[in-house]
Parts: sequence; structure tokens; C-alpha cells
Amino acid sequence: IMAKRKSKKFAKACGNRKTFTEACFTGEVPEEDPSRPDDEKSPIKLEISGDKEPSQYSPSGDTAIDSRPATVKLDLGGSVWIVGNVDGGTLTMVKMRLTGARKASIMAKRKNKKYPHSCGGQDTFAEACFAGEVPEEDVSRSDEKPPIKLEIIADREPSQFSPRGGTTINGKPATLKLDLGGSVWIVGSVEGGILTMVKMRFTGANKASIIAKRKNKKSAKACSNAKTFNEACFTGEVPQEDEEDLSRPGEKPPMKLEIAADNEASQYSPSKGTLINGKPATLKLDLGGSVWIIGNLEGNTLTMVKMRLTGGSQASVMAKRKNKNYAEACGKQKTFIEACFTGEVPEEDPSKPPAKLEVTGDMEPSQYSPSNGATLNGKPVTLKLDLGGNIWIIGIVDGETLTLIKIRFTKWNEISIMAKRQNKKYNKKCGKQATFSEACFTGKVLESPTNLDIGGDKEPSQYSPDDTSTINDKPVQLKIDLGGNVWIMGRIDGDMLTMVKIRFTRWNEGTILGRRHTKKYHKSCGKQATFTEACFTGEVTEEGPSQPDDPEEPDMPELDPSKPCNAPRAKMAPAPSVTAATMTTSGAPSATTTRTTATTPIPTTTVAATTSITTTTSITTTTGMATTTSITTTAATRSRRGRRGRRGRRKRNNKRKGKRKAKNKKKNLKKNKMKNKKKKNDDGATKFWSRQKNKDDDNDDDDDGDDDDDNDDSDDDGGDENDNGKTGAAASTTITPEVGHAAHDFFNGLEKKVELLLHTVLAFTPAKM
Repeated sequence: IMAKRKSKKFAKACGNRKTFTEACFTGEVPEEDPSRPDDEKSPIKLEISGDKEPSQYSPSGDTAIDSRPATVKLDLGGSVWIVGNVDGGTLTMVKMRLTGARKASIMAKRKNKKYPHSCGGQDTFAEACFAGEVPEEDVSRSDEKPPIKLEIIADREPSQFSPRGGTTINGKPATLKLDLGGSVWIVGSVEGGILTMVKMRFTGANKASIIAKRKNKKSAKACSNAKTFNEACFTGEVPQEDEEDLSRPGEKPPMKLEIAADNEASQYSPSKGTLINGKPATLKLDLGGSVWIIGNLEGNTLTMVKMRLTGGSQASVMAKRKNKNYAEACGKQKTFIEACFTGEVPEEDPSKPPAKLEVTGDMEPSQYSPSNGATLNGKPVTLKLDLGGNIWIIGIVDGETLTLIKIRFTKWNEISIMAKRQNKKYNKKCGKQATFSEACFTGKVLESPTNLDIGGDKEPSQYSPDDTSTINDKPVQLKIDLGGNVWIMGRIDGDMLTMVKIRFTRWNEGTILGRRHTKKYHKSCGKQATFTEACFTGEVTEEGPSQPDDPEEPDMPELDPSKPCNAPRAKMAPAPSVTAATMTTSGAPSATTTRTTATTPIPTTTVAATTSITTTTSITTTTGMATTTSITTTAATRSRRGRRGRRGRRKRNNKRKGKRKAKNKKKNLKKNKMKNKKKKNDDGATKFWSRQKNKDDDNDDDDDGDDDDDNDDSDDDGGDENDNGKTGAAASTTITPEVGHAAHDFFNGLEKKVELLLHTVLAFTPAKM
């Protein structure tokens, strides 16, 4: 604690989180007396619970200590890292804070010859491993006490949040945006020839910490263009602001910054193989930018870990919590939200291994992909690699030099450059698209400016919401596909346009990226035909801390054992109609199971995506503190053309061909079986009616004999004479095949009914003693 203040006459702006500044730290120094805790001199109690902040930079695979690659890395938050390697039984470590791609501030160094075995591996390397002797270094005596040489090559870390439409500086839209990594951004606007800029770090969807401000009247033309705006543009005078009284329009008005941010897409997501202390993580929550909260229940304790996935099997732990008095809703995936991340920070003994976290991550699909017209330094881009979450590596081969750039799409026409590399001694496989991989991204850091002209194409969405989607229990009227499973949906209630941006992560899971509501929307935004991404503006929906109610299970009817047919039957629903651009398949109707989720007063979104398999499950996704959104989804699987290689397509095509062959074979067997059965029935009917005809002929002969003896008698088949003088014996009878089949079926059914009746009578006949 550096200082304390108490003020009874504070400015109104100092009581608001958005306008609270350093100038508000004024007032009297409080008099504290621990022996008098009940009066005004009671000491101020401060309880702190801190989490690691995301890093802006991370050491790449080319970082070396004494010319040997750094094999262990640990993110301590805020771009502070521990890197180390093992050389001849000695563990050498350096703690540093990265300040740029090739810049770092060294904080401490250690050498340890008796290090634990767990400290030598990346999976088990922890902060407690940073122990040992401080190495003696003497530049003048490099042979006896050589200094530790550290070669740094760092990359920018992906941001968790990004500014969107609605971010303003002094009431003017921020037209210039630059991602510096780790949720650190520079935003700016040009007004009257003056370039105004703010460097800030996002701490939430509508929260930010201002790092610095600049005003420049003589800025370069390139700094006023969004395509050429870069970090070097952040120069000029520090604006002098009078923040003690914001209501006074003096010569030094404070700079007003209004923020509207959305969660960025995650590059990785934890899969089913993720474990906490050897037990599967049953709770997962995507906070954006590959930051996740995972948890599981062990007895009466809810254990949670907030982490940032840095690879398929690597993660940086940001915070841990254990809670024995957790809300019941926090123990279920459907109602697990960010507000659940509370409880005690588990105390871990540095001498003992910390809680084990085994991470298995899957790559998330990208929303955008580089278009075919992309160029680098005037040459067409020939190498492209999707790393997931809109992060791509693109490159060209110019003579004997391989030039690569790692980028992240923030919109279809906006990118953030994360790292650059140039390599003259590259592997031949890295020069071909078919064998180009992430391991090729090595070489020297390219410091010279590059001319990158790139545009993004929307990646096909795997899932799509159907017509049963709702917002606040009312049908969705507007929806637009942004690509990569990202959708904007909205509806109009009165004069209010409410919109939700959502990204499907699975057929029954999703992440809400942003919410907006506005009364001042353009007329074109109220119609599906003219609804576009530009309509997603307005105020960010404020959500207060709340807890979703526990979903009630539907009552099941009691079964009566005396009535065997009283068991409830599953209602069969017809196959749903599939929306445009979704895969249509034919099949039998499937049972639909529906669960309900009670929601808080905030806007709720129910999303249903269509497919031939219609199992409906209610899920809950969140963004921000204590935000719950009920999503009912039946997912639609789209074909993801262009997402996989030729081998994958060939494999899928062969699989489809095999299924079609098996289906056709089964269909032909069934057809032949039915044909044989029909033929057998035809033969049986013909034989049956032939026997009946023979019997009738015999009867006719007998009747004719009787007529000779007694002309008054006649047979039953019409021996009586009619008015025309014709006798019934002379009339001919024709039996058609249709009549034969009907008669055959009738007699077969009659025979079965008689047999069933006999069995029933015998069953109820009392047995003789």
C-alpha cells in the first residue's frame, strides 16, 4: 500500500467507473487507530484477490540462451516470462519482461545444478523452479565468468477483446485501430487535421485501462489511413487535461473515450482429454482470445482454472479457484458462467508439485481466409496456412529468400500483423504449399517495412440457425452469416433493435461474442434483405451479476401396472426443413428431446440450427460477468469445402461411395425380396381360385342333373330364369388378379384371427384337476 485518501467533496465524475481517473486521488489522509475499530479512526481494510493479466508478447521458438534454444517457458502474466534450458546437468533460467519483438528487460537470472527432475520438462515447469545461484558475470573476464547471452525473438499474443463500431473519442468514431497484442490497442480519430490517439488495454467487453494519450497536428498522411496506420504513428504531444472538474469547459478539456468491444475468436479450445488432477474437465467457458475457464466437481468442491491455450497441448495458467459453497447452477455446463469463477485461491506448497493440469486442445475454425488476390511486396502470396481462430501464416518465395508473415483477421478487410520472418536457408518443403507447415515459421525477424495488400474471404459456416431461433422468447427476424460459424441475429420490439453476435463451437454449444441494442437504427437494418454487418452498432447491453435458475424437469406420468399399454410414447417429429446453404438429407423422423432453461432478465437468445439429426438440447453460453443466455440448438452440418486437403476429401468421398453401395445393395435385396413375395402370393392366389373354379364346375354339373329331373329346382348360382329367358348356369365368371390378391389377403387375415381367438379361449379355460 503506497497511500490512502478519504474525500467527502469528490467530483461526480470520480464516482463513476468510466470517468474515474488519477486526478480523483485527492482528499484527507485517513487517521487510523487499530485500538479504536468502532469509530471514524478504524483502519481501512483491504482484501485483494488478483489474477494474472494476459501477456502482450511471447518468446518464439527461436529464443536462445547461450546460443541454445530455450526449451522451457513460463508465462507469469503482463509479458513477464521465465525461459530456460538444460546444458550438461545445469538448468539456466532468465526472468524477463518482453517490451517488443526483440526487446526485453531482464529481471533476474538463475543457475541450478541440483534442480528437480520436474523442472527440466515443459509440462511440469513451474514458477517454484526459478531457484538456485545467482550467476557471477564479468564482461572483462568472459573466460572465467562469462555473462549469460540471451537472444530474444518474440511474437505478439492474440487479443481477447477488440474495439468495434461504437468506440468513440470525444464523440467521434474511432476510424483508426491497431492491435498490439494481449488486448492492447491503439485507437484514433482525425478531426480538423489533428490526429487524436489513445493506447489502452481491454479488461472486459466495455472496460479498458488507458495506458497513454497523444495529439498530433503534424502527423504523416499514412497515419490517417487505416491501412497504413502503425505503431510508429503513436507520437505527438501528451494532451494536458483538467480533470478535477469535468463540468467546466475550460481550455484543457479531458479526452472522452467510449468503448464498445467484442470477444475475439479463440484459436484453440479444450477437448475431452483435458484433465484437472487426473479427472475430466466437465465445465468449460470460452472468454475469447483462447482464454478459457475449465472446472470439475470433486465431492463438494468446485475446482476451476482460468487459462490461455497457447498450443494443442500447452496452456498458460492465469488463475485458480476452489469453492465449497458454490451455487448449484455453477455445477452444470448449461448454467456455468464467468461469475462462477469465485472462491478461495488454493494455497500451493512451492516444494510440492502444483495442481496437475493436462490440456488437450483442438484448433478452432477461422472466420476469414486470405483471398486469392493477396500480395506481399507486390508478389502474389503462394503459401497459406490456417492456424485457427482467424490466425494465418502467409508467405512468398523471392529468389532464395522465404518471407513469411503471421496475421490475424479482425474483419474481412482488417488484419493485425503478429510476426514477420525471413529465411534464406529454409527447407525445400517450406517452399511448397502441399508441405508448408507451422514449423517453417523460423528465421530472422524482418524489421524492414513490408507492403501487404490482402483481403479476406468468409469461410463457410458449419452450423446455421433455423427459423425457430428466438431472442427473449420471440422469433428472430434478422440474421446474417459472417462466416466461420459466426452469425448476427436480431429482432425489433417496438422501436428497439436488439442484436446478438454468436459463434457456434459445436452443434449444441456456442459463444456469445457481443450484444447491441439501439433505437436509432437505419431503416435498411430493419429488413432481412438489407440487413448487413454494419447494422451491428448501438449500446452494449449492461448485464448485472445474477444467477440463472435451475431448470425444472418435466413431470412424468405414473405407470399403471394393470394397464400394459399405459407407457408414454416418444412423440415423433417430422424431419425439419433445412435452410439455404445447409446440407439436406432424407431420412425417417427422429424423436425430439427438449429441455428448458430459466434465464435472467437480460436479453436471452434461443438458437436452433438445422440438420437431419434433430436432437434438441438446451445450452447456455456467456460473455462478461454473470451473463446467461439460453440457446436451444439443433445443429446443421455444412460441407466445409476447401478446409481440408485432397487426402481428406478423397477419404470422405470413398466413405460416401461405400455407404451408397451398401445402401443400394440393401435396397436391391429388399426389392428382390418383395418381388419374390409378390410372385409367391400371385401363384398362391391363382392356385386357390383354380381350385375354387373346379369346385364350382362340379357343383354346376350336379345342378344340371337335378334340372333334368325337376325343372322347378335351380342351383344357388342363379338357376332361376330371368326376364330374357337366360339361365344363371349359362353366365360366365371372370376373376381379375386384383380381386385374387384381395381375397388371398382377406383369408390369410381371417385365419390369423381365428388362430388368435383359439389361443385366447384356451388361455382362459380352467385346467382340469
